[in-house]
Amino acid sequence: MTNRPTDPREFVRMSVDIAHHPKVVALEDPAAAWGYAAALAYAGKYHTDGWITIRTVAHEGGISTQKARKLVRVGLLHEHGHTCKKCPEVPKGQAYLHDYLEHNRSKDEVEEQRRSAAERGRKGAAKRWSKRDETTPKTTPETDSNSHSTSQGTSNSYHMAEVEEEKEISTHLPTPAATTERASTPATTPTGPAITGTNSATAYRLVAEAIGRNIPSTIRTALAIEAATLLPEIGPDITRTALQRWNTRTGIGPRVLASIATDLVKEHAAGGTTLAAGARTVAEPGAHGREAKARGWLALGAASGPEIGAQGSFLVIEGGRAS
Repeated sequence: MTNRPTDPREFVRMSVDIAHHPKVVALEDPAAAWGYAAALAYAGKYHTDGWITIRTVAHEGGISTQKARKLVRVGLLHEHGHTCKKCPEVPKGQAYLHDYLEHNRSKDEVEEQRRSAAERGRKGAAKRWSKRDETTPKTTPETDSNSHSTSQGTSNSYHMAEVEEEKEISTHLPTPAATTERASTPATTPTGPAITGTNSATAYRLVAEAIGRNIPSTIRTALAIEAATLLPEIGPDITRTALQRWNTRTGIGPRVLASIATDLVKEHAAGGTTLAAGARTVAEPGAHGREAKARGWLALGAASGPEIGAQGSFLVIEGGRAS
């Protein structure tokens, strides 16, 4: 069986043999009969419970008031003083459609049906949403063991933000593969800088100390990536100084950090200052430019690892070679 669509319009009930009803036949006036049909439609549309006026009947049916009063004469419409026992008394100036509520819904019934339909709609929607919630997987946000503490809520949130930034740094840093060949290499053999998780955490800490949190997190992350790359070669002190100098400049990006660090190395090398415990550069007469830069990088290699300049020996440039 095919379900017919629901029509939102209001309807009134009218017998299919209305044209042959004795009272309609007694009218002997099709225009007046149409006025009766129009009066029924008006009462149904505005939920008047059958109450209407002669003037409204004439207006809705497009007929004269004389033709409208023919409905009163045959008993299809009642005015004040009528004798029909089935219909209510009618005040002066009003009219009433005979037996209207016996065949059509009252205003109260219409409103109750609307309320019931709305309630069914709300219950149906709630049922559908509850089923949807049952089928949707629920996720619980990850928190640390102290997340339930009100006094530590702010510090925990700050800690989690730092952890997330360190994770972001680690995912951007290349990590060399650990091989058995490298593990067996003697400590005195240079192996080059290695970027590890420890370096990334240290880099993030140095950025926080030197820069603070007043710049966007994306810039802090990029700076930490650059710092982690420099750490194995120049150590934390020079890296921190480079970050501080970067912070005093404007109009530069994170990648400039390496150039700033290079300038610092050359400055220290030219002055023969100590870069780290157990390592310093020795300035030779006439040594400038490339030789000064080389002294700085070699001295940093001796300070940052056991491979170059083991046991804290000094590095001296003679004729462009290290001894």
